[in-house]
Amino acid sequence: MGPEETVDTAIDEACRALHLPTIRRRVQEMAADAMRQRSNYKDFLADLLEAECAERSA
Repeated sequence: MGPEETVDTAIDEACRALHLPTIRRRVQEMAADAMRQRSNYKDFLADLLEAECAERSA
């Protein structure tokens, strides 16, 4: 398993443990968007958390 797969597995396991299904489902897509937009880490994290909160509110 390469470094990227190791990170993906760690994120997936943490999202499962913390019950964050939206982040788990959307992290790859949102990370790609953040890279294209050259977002910083805090903006990326805020976007992930906002998506999780929005899904829970719906």
